[in-house]
This record gives sequence, structure tokens and C-alpha cells, in this order.
Amino acid sequence: MLFKIGIEPGDDNTAFGIVIPALCQGGYGAFSAADTFEEIVPNTREAAFLILKEMATNGDLDIVNEL
Repeated sequence: MLFKIGIEPGDDNTAFGIVIPALCQGGYGAFSAADTFEEIVPNTREAAFLILKEMATNGDLDIVNEL
């Protein structure tokens, strides 16, 4: 799956903010942060995996119908 993500720029004192809008629904929220630009992709991937796992565990994700 591909998702658009939002990134709020960071600086020396603030982490990059990450949000996955497609996974912020039905009481769920997919957010993360990264201290460096290089950490954005792995941290986003981890956030997506964790929220999808929680949604599946709770019965709120029907992968067959989502494809």
C-alpha cells in the first residue's frame, strides 16, 4: 500500500513531525516523529504497520475489501 504522508519540518531543537492522514480515521491516528531526515521513512513505516496491526486486531480493517 502507498500512503501520502505529511511532514512538519524539524530543526536543531524540534523533531520532524509525521502524520499519515489515510490512517487517521474511526478513532485511530497514525503519527510519528523523527530526529533526522533519514529517520522519516523507517519511522513512518513503523507507524503505519503498528496502526494497521491495531486496526486488524480490533476487526476494523478488512484488507480484502481495501484492495
